[in-house]
Amino acid sequence: MIPAFVAEGGWTSASVGTVVSSADAQARYISRHADLLDSISAVALLQLLYADVDLASLPQPVPANLPLFADLGLTDSTFAAKPALAAWDALHARLLR
Repeated sequence: MIPAFVAEGGWTSASVGTVVSSADAQARYISRHADLLDSISAVALLQLLYADVDLASLPQPVPANLPLFADLGLTDSTFAAKPALAAWDALHARLLR
């Protein structure tokens, strides 16, 4: 079997454009993604961003697609935990197999 891993995973915690999401949906994604990767004995899962991007702090204009990625963090841009952080931490609390 070829080892599998996810190098840039993530799910937004905010609705952007036609994408509808929430902080709870992001947390469910983290847990479900881990379950799917467990089912194929994946060797790694990397989260794209730890903290959200504060778009207002960036030089303007920002690229048009950047808002799609701004809320992928496990924390908000001030490092306040979002529900996804607890889901992520639960993964790291597990024993490696």
